[in-house]
Amino acid sequence: MKRAEEASRFSPYNAVNMLKHYTADSFRVERDRNLYTLLISENIHRMGITEADDSAIAECRLYYGKHHDKRYYGRALLHNGITLYSNGMRYRAIEMIKQAEHEASGSDNHNFVYDLNDILGMINNQSGNNKLAMTYYRKALAAAKSASNPTLTVKALNRLADTFDAAGMPDSMYKYIEECRKIHIEDNEQYAAMLTNDAAYRLYIRDTVRAEKLLRKAQSVFTLYKTQKLTGDIYAGQGHMEQACSLWYEAIFSPQPDIGIAACHNLTDHFNKTGQYKRAAYISQKLNTIYENTYLSNNTLEIAYVQTRYDNMAAERQARRIQTVNLSAMALLAILILTFIVYHHRRIKSINNRYSSELLLYNMTCAELEKLQHQKEKDNVLIADKMKEIDRLQQRLAEYHDDRCRPDNWNMKEQILQAPEVMRLHSMAARNKKASDEDWAGLYRLATTWLPELMSRLNNTDSLNIKETNVCLLIRLRFIPSEIAILTDMSPQLITNMRVRMLFKIFGERGGARDFDSRIRNI
Repeated sequence: MKRAEEASRFSPYNAVNMLKHYTADSFRVERDRNLYTLLISENIHRMGITEADDSAIAECRLYYGKHHDKRYYGRALLHNGITLYSNGMRYRAIEMIKQAEHEASGSDNHNFVYDLNDILGMINNQSGNNKLAMTYYRKALAAAKSASNPTLTVKALNRLADTFDAAGMPDSMYKYIEECRKIHIEDNEQYAAMLTNDAAYRLYIRDTVRAEKLLRKAQSVFTLYKTQKLTGDIYAGQGHMEQACSLWYEAIFSPQPDIGIAACHNLTDHFNKTGQYKRAAYISQKLNTIYENTYLSNNTLEIAYVQTRYDNMAAERQARRIQTVNLSAMALLAILILTFIVYHHRRIKSINNRYSSELLLYNMTCAELEKLQHQKEKDNVLIADKMKEIDRLQQRLAEYHDDRCRPDNWNMKEQILQAPEVMRLHSMAARNKKASDEDWAGLYRLATTWLPELMSRLNNTDSLNIKETNVCLLIRLRFIPSEIAILTDMSPQLITNMRVRMLFKIFGERGGARDFDSRIRNI
């Protein structure tokens, strides 16, 4: 684990790879189990992966807090907060991350300080608080430089350039691009981000030719949403609207709200001008979703208030500590003076002062503990209710399928299940409308991205016609028979016969329609 911790400074992938043959239960000593949990959580977060459950890292945090291990306690607080934030518990998460910031004061672990300021910068950036985001990204940059880590340095520079770009400050943005150019960049994603930011600056100064060359070079290295959006803007300026719309479509799914919003506006304007009102309405819905997710879930004022409140509380605690020290000093001085007068009076006053201070501290601690226990009970009840509700819904969804398979066993990623193309087809089936060519085209693009093995299998089966291919995709995506009948405009019996034929065409086997469903869902 020490080797993995050392490797994680420069490559979280290598650190996770070194620990992949172990679990927390592989270690008998509690200290080692908690270090393993912390290292796994820390490095998967650095890889951009989120955790669905914070129970393990929360237990790790409590362990280090109980043992007053300052070296690891701040890191456990940080990654517990990141897990809570990714699961929607934003205000509790921010308070925990701010507590980690307090623990990081004076820390010589530059990677930890970088992670802390990077996530605080991201939180404020997503909530639209660019000024505070820049402050934290600058701190992250300083930590990366102190760690002599070129990968983290480039990442911090790109984040600052992105933030200044979103704020419409090209001159400040270019300062960080120039600094980034001086570093040998090995990470493809960060190199592409640097090229894309350079292209964004070129567009600010109307050097479109240079911008286009930079974007093409970035696309050859690593595909980024921002790259696609800016390339789409250039194509639009050249009158190539079909290529522009295709790239804007990709950009609307960017996790950076400013990119997704700009792409949605571009598409909506184009579709309205060309009379494609249905498409414009769909993009408008997507735009509303981005606004809701960005500004309702990440209210700028509320997030800023949570941070300010914690900072004020920390300042108050510090002031109380200073005040206590001052009072103690005054009391000590009084005691020393009174020593020369009456020893008995000095002793009585000293005892009374200590008792009063400790009683006050005791009462405050009891009140804090009661508040924390009450909040924990409420959280546990809410989590239990949500878990029961999810279990009931999974059971009800399973009843619609012949194999009675629950959603958690559907062999399908949530990105596919929740994709706009899939949800639109479910909605159309519910309204008794058959799918259009545009709907099928969108479904094909989705399947090509997320189910490449299935599309390869279907494309290599020469005897399949379009309707059979459509039925295959709908079955794989867990559409129920009644939905398939509406969307394909065919009778249920005809679809059943088609499934039996395709079992032989695709797999060379004979059997029933359910046999075909089982085979196609396993690809």
